[in-house]
Amino acid sequence: MLSPADYIEIVDLSAASAASSAASSASSAAAAAAMGLGRKFGTVMWKNGVLKVRHWLVTTLEVLVPTILFIIVAILRNSIDSPEATTPAVVFEDSYK
Repeated sequence: MLSPADYIEIVDLSAASAASSAASSASSAAAAAAMGLGRKFGTVMWKNGVLKVRHWLVTTLEVLVPTILFIIVAILRNSIDSPEATTPAVVFEDSYK
């Protein structure tokens, strides 16, 4: 088992090697970080796709319910005969001079 002094030496050595390698590979670290983000994003998208396939009924309802509600609102909006929509706006003759 390591003593606290041994642990401090290990940490100091790893910090020194990290500082020397960080100066020489700053651009490669940025590229690796960007590649890591892309890989994580791809993994999350894959998992999302798998869940959508496994729960196909919920996925179908996620698409159909808002679509049906939108269609109902559009039909109701067009079927209601409001006097504001059919009454022409008041136009004053002075506004066109």
